[in-house]
Amino acid sequence: MSLRKDKLNFNILKVKGFNLTFIILIAIQLIILIFTTVLFIYSIVSANLKILSVIGFVGLLLICLPVATYLYLTTLNITIKRIFLGLNLMILFNSIAGIFWFLLPALIHADFLIPFAMLMMVLGYLPIAYIMLDTFINQKSKLAGVIKLLIFYVNGIFILSSLYLILTHMPSYAGNNYSVVIYTAAVIGDVLIVSLSTVLFLINIPTQHRYIYSIIFIFYSISFIGDTCELIKFMNLYSLPDVSEIVYGFMFLFLIGALIAYLLSNVKFTTIEEVNKKLQDTTLVVEDLITQSPDPICMCDPAGNVLKTNSEFTKIMNIACGDEKSINIFNYNFNTEPDIKEMLREARTGKTVVLESVNIPQGEKNRYLSLKLYPTYSSDRNITSYILMGVDITERRNAYELLEAKVNERTSELSILNNALQKEIAEHRIDEEKIKASLKEKEVLLKEIHHRVKNNMQVISSMLELQTAYINDRHLIDIIRDCQNRIKSMALIHEKLYQSNNLAYVNFSVYISSLISNLLGSYRNQRDHIKIVTDIEDISFNIDMAIPIGLLLNELITNSLKHAFEEDTQGEIFISIKDQGSGQFKITVKDNGKGLPENFDINSLKTLGLNLVNILVDQINGSLEIVNENGTQFVILFPYDR
Repeated sequence: MSLRKDKLNFNILKVKGFNLTFIILIAIQLIILIFTTVLFIYSIVSANLKILSVIGFVGLLLICLPVATYLYLTTLNITIKRIFLGLNLMILFNSIAGIFWFLLPALIHADFLIPFAMLMMVLGYLPIAYIMLDTFINQKSKLAGVIKLLIFYVNGIFILSSLYLILTHMPSYAGNNYSVVIYTAAVIGDVLIVSLSTVLFLINIPTQHRYIYSIIFIFYSISFIGDTCELIKFMNLYSLPDVSEIVYGFMFLFLIGALIAYLLSNVKFTTIEEVNKKLQDTTLVVEDLITQSPDPICMCDPAGNVLKTNSEFTKIMNIACGDEKSINIFNYNFNTEPDIKEMLREARTGKTVVLESVNIPQGEKNRYLSLKLYPTYSSDRNITSYILMGVDITERRNAYELLEAKVNERTSELSILNNALQKEIAEHRIDEEKIKASLKEKEVLLKEIHHRVKNNMQVISSMLELQTAYINDRHLIDIIRDCQNRIKSMALIHEKLYQSNNLAYVNFSVYISSLISNLLGSYRNQRDHIKIVTDIEDISFNIDMAIPIGLLLNELITNSLKHAFEEDTQGEIFISIKDQGSGQFKITVKDNGKGLPENFDINSLKTLGLNLVNILVDQINGSLEIVNENGTQFVILFPYDR
């Protein structure tokens, strides 16, 4: 069936008698409600309607409409869901028609509502006819064309004949034209829906959908009889007894019974036969599972008596074929290591017991099983049986023991290798300590060398300073001071080296600050009005590059301090060292003084300072560019691989 099973379930308790009593009580309440409503309405319309019609109308309103609505809401199949929607609308239109046709005229004498009620009755055909026609169009390919043609041919001939008869007898209607039109439309609707339901019934014979199409077929066939009688009456063709009201009443009673039967056919009652069949099916499945299982399985009753085993169990447990059902598992000696009797006794308390590795002797070989014993329970939590299951883990156990032996062997080898490695590491550590001590000793020695070189240079500088006290020639004094500055610039290199943690490189941002301080101390008369600005990147040079670069900077700064500015004039000297990338560095020394003389050529000069600059630039494989504009600018480019 196509109903949602969670929507309606009369099996409140799994007891057949209770469910039947429950349904009877609901039916009694419903009958009382219908009986009371029928008496109330019949007391109003008894002059115009028979009791059967009233019962049909009340049943249509109180039973058919709710049941059809419920079936529409709970049906999952889209096609049948649409059919129930059409039935709902038909029932709704007919209920409204009944109220306006019989109830309101009797209550308030509103006979003028009857034509409207007749129209509502006809409009009730449209939804169900449209839905069934659309369903037929979607499913027509499932039925042979000859059958469809025959059905629609016969009904088409009937409709055309009826229309011909109506049109040729129009003068005899005696003012009943509206009623004739209404019942003509009703008869045509009946024939159309009967034809469609016949075709759809034939298409859906293999499915349960045929039931709903058969209900529609019978309902509209009865409607066709009643509508035909009314049409003949209003056409004044024959004098018929007033049977249409009985037909309509019977029609609605049929619909009530059919929908209730269709609804109840979707409710499954739990019968003893069904329970027995399910129990038998379950038992067969369990027996098949036990028999076909590749693992040993034993099933016994709550007392421990064996009910069922498979061949694997009797084979592994060394039980003779045919003797298994005489065994009580709680008393039987299975000859295992460890003894599983204690495990079996513990399971009698309702516990699930597992033994991971049970040794079962098999001649000269051993079989290992992982055993699990657990109880099964009934719905009231009483133990119904015990299941003893085993998994043969012999191969896994042997593989584990082999693996464990190999692991122990490898562990022993690793232990030997580890001891050798520890010894080698200890020897390397001793050698490393010796190397560190040697390096420390060399570092101390190297620092001492740099320190002594610096001290010796300072001694030379001090001796030159003492010598100037005995010289009156100013030119000679300047020459000696230039030599002192050159010696100090080299001494500074050694001083920075032995003060640094890194004895191989000199940080020039620190070195230049000390060099500038030393030069300004030598030229005190320039110190107050000459400003020196630096832009030095964090660059370090090794000693081979540091000494010539230090001497270069010493010569260029000294040259600017001595010659770039007039006495007592303000000035600025700019110094920068930049990494240009790709292993190229750039030194710039620039002043804003009076500049160099015209036709200046550094290569033709005989002064030691600028000649020394040329020599030092060549020594570091650099190039020198002099810009004589707004002062003097010396730019030196040189390669250096850090």
